Amino acid sequence: MNIRYMTLEDIDDIVSIENKVWTAETTPAPLPISDANKILEKFESNTHYLIAEDETSHEILGVLDFHPYYSFESGKHVVTFSIAVDPDNQKEGVGKALMDYFFEEAKTKDFQKVTIHVLANNQQAIAFYQSFHFSEEGRVTNAFLINGDYVDDLILSLSLEDGNA
Repeated sequence: MNIRYMTLEDIDDIVSIENKVWTAETTPAPLPISDANKILEKFESNTHYLIAEDETSHEILGVLDFHPYYSFESGKHVVTFSIAVDPDNQKEGVGKALMDYFFEEAKTKDFQKVTIHVLANNQQAIAFYQSFHFSEEGRVTNAFLINGDYVDDLILSLSLEDGNA
């Protein structure tokens, strides 16, 4: 597996993967969540995209995008991200490879803290982030009404300075 930065030729594959992964159970955002224009707009506004691809077939297996959590100077040390691994390639180390590469890239860009929002009912994602030593830093109760049920928004974080990343 190879991890690299996105090229514009990757956009259609990214859209396809993101729209397979992001469902009403994994995001409160309106669906479909991804389209080529949204990806291009984020790319042009300083969102970095990491791609996991098969070294032989060059098939894109997953994507991780990251950008500063805050747009102002006093918060420039905090980064956020989203990750999507094609369902056919989950539990094969793709997500771990993307996360490990992301942590190294974030450190080189002088980020000190990683923060992500996760739906409280998304146990698979929570377990994945906890495997990297993310911890719950906050909870917004009943933040979203999804399919008739209120769902909490968890705020997970990780220090890049403590040696766990």
